[in-house]
Order: sequence, then C-alpha cells, then structure tokens
Amino acid sequence: MLKSANPMGHADPYVNVVVRYSVFNDEKRGWGGASHDPDIDTYRRRLFNPERLDQHGHLFENVTLPSIAGQDIGVESSWFRLTVLTSTELPPVHKDRLLRAVTPYDWVEVVEVAPDESHKKTLAACVEANGVTGVYVTARVDDDDGIARQWARYLLEHVDENTVGMAVSFPSGVCGILDQDGQTYERCHHSQWFNSSVGQAYISRASKAARNNHVLTLGPHLRVDERVPTITEPRIVAWIRSIHWAQEQSHLGRLDRNVRKVDEGDAMSAGEVRDLFSLTIDL
Repeated sequence: MLKSANPMGHADPYVNVVVRYSVFNDEKRGWGGASHDPDIDTYRRRLFNPERLDQHGHLFENVTLPSIAGQDIGVESSWFRLTVLTSTELPPVHKDRLLRAVTPYDWVEVVEVAPDESHKKTLAACVEANGVTGVYVTARVDDDDGIARQWARYLLEHVDENTVGMAVSFPSGVCGILDQDGQTYERCHHSQWFNSSVGQAYISRASKAARNNHVLTLGPHLRVDERVPTITEPRIVAWIRSIHWAQEQSHLGRLDRNVRKVDEGDAMSAGEVRDLFSLTIDL
C-alpha cells in the first residue's frame, strides 16, 4: 500500500469507491482490449505507454478526482473512502504523479497490485481492513470518468438494511469528446447507458462473506442485473464519460463509432456541464 486513508471512525452507511488505475495482470484477465492483444508483452507496452499514461493521468487529475471531491454533501473520511488500485509495475514517474494528485485528500488510499495478484481479492482485503461495520456500499469509477455533484446524495437514498445484496445503476449521464490532444472536452452530449459502469454500486453488510463484499465481484457491469437485483436511478444525470484515443474502447477500433453515437444525444453547454460536475478540465 502506497498511501493509506485516515483511519477515522466510520459512519453508517459507508461508501467505498474504487478506481482501477492502469492495473496490469500477467494473465490478461479483466476487461476491454487486453484480451485482444497478441501477447502479454504487447499488452504491457500498450498499458504503460507514456503517452497513454499521460492522458489517463490528466483525466484522473482533472475529471475523476475533482468530481469525487466535489460531492455536494461534502466528502469526509468518516463516511467515505476512495481506493485507487494501481500496478506495482507502473513507471515511477507516473506513480509519483498519482501520489502527488491524491496527497491533499485524507480519504484516498493508493494500493499496488502485483501482476500475479487478483485486483478483486486486493479490494476485498481493503474493504475488510477498513473496519466497516453495518451496511456499506462500494462503487466503481474508471480513471478517466467522473461522477456528478449529487451522485452520493442520490446513491445513499437507496442504501439501508432492506437493500443489502442489491446493485444501484445510473443510466443517465454525459459523454465528453476530447480534442485531438486529449486536453479538453471539445463537445459534450447527454447520453443514456443502461447499466453504466460509471458510479455503479453494490450494497453490502460487513457480516457478508469477503468474496461478496464489493462491486467488482458482480462481473461485467452491463450484465449486473442478471447477477443481483438492481435498482435503476434515472432521476439524476450521474456521470461523465470521456471519449478519447487512449481508452480501451478506442484500442478495439470503436472510437469513430462511439463519437457518432455520442453526437446523437442532445448537446450540452459548458455551463450545463459545470453545473452538474466539479471539474478542472477545460470545456
């Protein structure tokens, strides 16, 4: 573990968000384009390509992290933790960049995962180590996406003893298409994405078995409703998804298709986006 969150007493319910930050697995298990690389060395080179890491670092610092920190109910270590899982093989310059980005926040922990380790088991151990009692919720956010200011407020409306074992999904959001350099959102459109990965959550209880104690145990996010009862929360524009050359979807040759699909949604002004999300990226 590179950085630990402040070990304060926990409120009930407790929220633990997980971000996977260039986690490398030498068996290519996981998601996205990894299984489409011809061999593990190609996958490693692509994952740790400096330009790719710079792009993801920029988006983590200017979209993901400020959007989480900017929750309108106020993020505090008494009820919230962000677990950033990263690779033991992340190049030092990028590891240092990550640690600098999260240093101001006492509710962030950065945890390294070795290539032969399971990131799911690592997260399970983190959740147990938090010492949470009672009902809690884990949620997932990619390292280039963000959540709305009111995301936690709406999520917590669904978290109690009666919803333990259920997932929460947010179908309404924004897709932001980045410019050629990947530094700014060139345009943003409203989007509907059933069982979106961004902000998807799982409600649990501390007494449940460790293998079922977090959102990543539910498998592919698009099929979460086939695994557990799922609450769909449509009242909020809950997430912003970044469309850019360095995401896994683009590695699979889907960038142009995704851009065309995004452009079908209603255009949103920079002011509308900033009202919904706490961001430091240019719009």
